[in-house]
Amino acid sequence: MADNKRGVATQALGFVEEKLRRVFKIAGPIGATLDPEVKPVVIVDDLRGPGHAFYQGRSWAITVAHLTIAAGTKAAGFVVSDDVVIEGFDIRGASSPANGALYVYIVTPDEQTATPPVGAVTGRTATWRDNKTVGTLLAASYDQPPIFGVGIFSAVVGTAAGSGNIVWAQIGAGVPAPGFVPMQMFLPRGSGIYLQETNYTDLSFGVWGRVFPQ
Repeated sequence: MADNKRGVATQALGFVEEKLRRVFKIAGPIGATLDPEVKPVVIVDDLRGPGHAFYQGRSWAITVAHLTIAAGTKAAGFVVSDDVVIEGFDIRGASSPANGALYVYIVTPDEQTATPPVGAVTGRTATWRDNKTVGTLLAASYDQPPIFGVGIFSAVVGTAAGSGNIVWAQIGAGVPAPGFVPMQMFLPRGSGIYLQETNYTDLSFGVWGRVFPQ
């Protein structure tokens, strides 16, 4: 829009202000503007990195590993009890089946409640990658991330991988598990991320991320 007092153009950055309000959980105008001047900047630290967050932005990891997976199509995955940002996932296995298939897919909160892919999750099996200093597994005060894990790969009894849910796939004869796949995703609380496999006999599925906002 035009600034009639100065005769120069100004920018409306309402969408930037909305993102800042979400990240810092504040209300009201912020007054974000663009400055046309070029200025040197020295980055001394990244407040998103481990060591800075008390909870929001704190980094976590979770893994499920299963040897001797039964024949057929199976799935395993994780459910989040808070908003999280996923940084990537890791899939590894010794077997390279002749007709193998791997699908990573996300499940909405409604799907997770109504038709969870593999039934109830077993518990909060994630661990912090960031400032992990409190408690033990047997202590009531154990400090754990808001992620629940399924212990093993088991038959898909609810929402299966479909074109509307798949975020990554790999199929083919003798194709090995891919290793680390960087992929940022936002998962709202109550949703889940799953790995569905066919014909693999051993797999580990790990996911890394941060509590939102970061």
